[in-house]
Amino acid sequence: MNIITTKTKPTFLIVIIISLVGQLNAQPFKNKHYIKNQFSIDRKIQRTNTDTAGWTLSGNFAPEFAATGNIFIYGYMGGGYVYGSNVDSLNVCAQGYMNTNNSTAEINEILFYVGGKYENPNDNVDGTIGVNIYQMSANQAFTYDGTNWNASHEGPAGNALASEVLNISACDTTGGLTSVMLSSSIYVTGNFAIEFDASTFISTGDTIGILSDENGSGWEYAFHNFTPGGPFMVTNSAFGGNLNNNIAMFAVIGDNNLGIDSDEFFNGLQVSAFPNPATDYLNVQYRLEYPSTSVNLSIFDQTGKIVYTDISYQNSNGLREFNINASSFANGKYYLNIETDHSRITKSFIIYK
Repeated sequence: MNIITTKTKPTFLIVIIISLVGQLNAQPFKNKHYIKNQFSIDRKIQRTNTDTAGWTLSGNFAPEFAATGNIFIYGYMGGGYVYGSNVDSLNVCAQGYMNTNNSTAEINEILFYVGGKYENPNDNVDGTIGVNIYQMSANQAFTYDGTNWNASHEGPAGNALASEVLNISACDTTGGLTSVMLSSSIYVTGNFAIEFDASTFISTGDTIGILSDENGSGWEYAFHNFTPGGPFMVTNSAFGGNLNNNIAMFAVIGDNNLGIDSDEFFNGLQVSAFPNPATDYLNVQYRLEYPSTSVNLSIFDQTGKIVYTDISYQNSNGLREFNINASSFANGKYYLNIETDHSRITKSFIIYK
């Protein structure tokens, strides 16, 4: 989905804005949300590869998801979910991220935390979700000032930097993360937004909902698209000013930002693991930006089972290198997790013999 700008199609944008303002003469979705369920989570995700924007305890990206440890699934009055699909066809939402260092980040995967879904048994079509990544720009999202809607907030803008399709059948609702791999990595400088487009569900009868964190935790970086192809609203404004939270959509930052030879630290760490794929040995190097009383290194297989652990004490900032004997590891994908007093990074690697 493209955001139309005055530079490309000014007449169409004016028509969209007039239509938007005419329909949104008040906060149209005020009091239409409710807490359907609440969960507590362990923030230490074990099954992600590399640094995950929005999830880590500290790092290069903000806002931070689920800082209180509580997450919610918000239902929508009349049917469906606030973040996902619902009876008012408010089926396009997005989560923005501030790149606090304004660095260039490689993104190779998107993760979603899906809280609920319904697949229509009378429809043989597997509903599809559009997954898009956009740059963020000033004055691209609408907020409500009590009288009028104004394009006054930073929001998703321009053409999509990446677009992928996710099938509803592939969405995990058992507590795991749903992964969408990009067909090729993209490089984003500055702030960006992840879009979840479930507008095709209008015809399939399916519904899906993404988890979010606590009201008041957001930076007004959650958005909804009311008019297909039109501009975004800030979710907090659209829902009456009492739904300011973050949606469980995360960008996985690629290896180019994490290696020992990188120009900067991500989450206070630089980590390299090679060769990849590995056979019998894996060489691991890490460098700390800040001293840590301990460094906990763990390796998990795809089921979450720990196959290797190492705890180092009295680690000053600097480089450390060691070899891991992987001769007993079966072929497959593994996750290397390094955790310090301040931060954590998880990377993936392959064993192939």
